[in-house]
Amino acid sequence: MDSLHGNRYDIRMDKLLLAYLAGLFDGEGCIVIASQEDYHFLRLKVTNKNKEVVSLFEEIFGCGHVYLARGVKTIRNSIWEWHCQRTPDSQRVLRILLPYLRIKKEQAVLGLSFNGDRIQQEKIKMAIRALNHVPCNG
Repeated sequence: MDSLHGNRYDIRMDKLLLAYLAGLFDGEGCIVIASQEDYHFLRLKVTNKNKEVVSLFEEIFGCGHVYLARGVKTIRNSIWEWHCQRTPDSQRVLRILLPYLRIKKEQAVLGLSFNGDRIQQEKIKMAIRALNHVPCNG
């Protein structure tokens, strides 16, 4: 399957797939402003017990990575995560999914407005945190 990364895939051709991915993201995804030392970035995360489900995000969007969640002791109890933590990639994914999102739409709009302004970054971080009813560990 081609990726939405670059021009190799016409996203208009598969609105059903994008609606499916948006539904997965609404239910299993998370948008967070994360930080490492003084650097803030927009992180997207999808978590599921089925590796194939989270791998779709990496495969279709051509960004991020799939990991076995920390603390998992056995494959039988495995929890898989897709992380996209490059802000430009995260914003590209949000722009593509935005028309199909329902639950995470407000967080996505805030994520799309994330830029290099430090004061603005903190405001967006707090606003997204307030919208996330269940904290997302970023």
